[in-house]
Amino acid sequence: MQTHIFTSESIYSKAFLQRLGDNLDLSDQIIVFRKQNVQFQFLPKRDSPKIIYATTFISFIFKVLPNLLQSKWIYIHYLPYGPSLLFWFLFRRLLKKTSWIVWGGDVFVYKEADKSLKNRFLEYLRKKIIPSFPEICSFIKDDALEAMKIYGSQAVYTPILYPIPLNITDLKTTQQVDEFPNHIKILVGNSADPSNFHLDTLEMISKFKHQPIKIYCPLSYYYDKVYIKTVIENGHLHFGENFIPILNMMSSQEYISLLKCVDVGIMNHNRQQALGNILPLLYLGKKVYLRKDVSTFNFLTSLGCIVYDISEIFPSKFEEFIEIKSEFQQSNFEKIKALTSDEYFINLWSNLIFSHKDDKCN
Repeated sequence: MQTHIFTSESIYSKAFLQRLGDNLDLSDQIIVFRKQNVQFQFLPKRDSPKIIYATTFISFIFKVLPNLLQSKWIYIHYLPYGPSLLFWFLFRRLLKKTSWIVWGGDVFVYKEADKSLKNRFLEYLRKKIIPSFPEICSFIKDDALEAMKIYGSQAVYTPILYPIPLNITDLKTTQQVDEFPNHIKILVGNSADPSNFHLDTLEMISKFKHQPIKIYCPLSYYYDKVYIKTVIENGHLHFGENFIPILNMMSSQEYISLLKCVDVGIMNHNRQQALGNILPLLYLGKKVYLRKDVSTFNFLTSLGCIVYDISEIFPSKFEEFIEIKSEFQQSNFEKIKALTSDEYFINLWSNLIFSHKDDKCN
């Protein structure tokens, strides 16, 4: 028996369970969600894992702890920056049979440690917990290495991959609905998280405001209403009606149609984020700008993908800003197709899960 712990049901957890369940027998796997979200609920099938919802600390103790004690191995899918750290601190002996599967934000949150007394306490717990993990898994190796360096971890690194929540084959087959065929479409960020640095990005590209452009800005994830209002006001100030904020969740088909219409994607995050947008954009042959000092940039270029340093926007003319060579588009398509294939995904996860099948319970 093995146990997987997620903070919440999400579009990523649903895609993960569906894809894994289509290829592996998960009947000996237990999936724990700390928060329920019916919209992204996984529908069990034959050989499906057992699903447990533990939305309070007390329910986690009574419903989940017995399974953790009996499990041969535990997987923490994202390490929250909150009260659950106290649980892992108190039950540190469980960590010697636990893999931390890094999502990105759960590594770089250490940069918030000095912002409050609460954060300092949580960071103290992390410094006790993280060195106890024998294995740290991540899609981007640099994220795992950063965690090991900051927390003095001697863990083994294992590459792992979450599926993008969009069906990769749908990216080519879904009909493209382009409301503005005579405009260049620019996608700014992937959510309303301030780590997108929307205001900086909008200021950076404001020099192109007299060009035939439309700015799409997804603001449906993350719920800081004041920040969202500020981004919208700033977008309209620079671009008027050519700035289009996306405030509601879109269906997969609607979002794919949007991505197919986009010409340029700008992901100005200061940490690894938005791969669920970046990979489809590269697959579709779009031009993507990232910060060069973020692990995502190094990861993609190491694969042979062509992505662009966001600092190149400053001196660029509009034609240079939007141009991407057809051979680069084809190369990116082939690299992302291989990276997101079922074969690669299942190979990584089956290797990880089966490597711990024979581990003894502690």
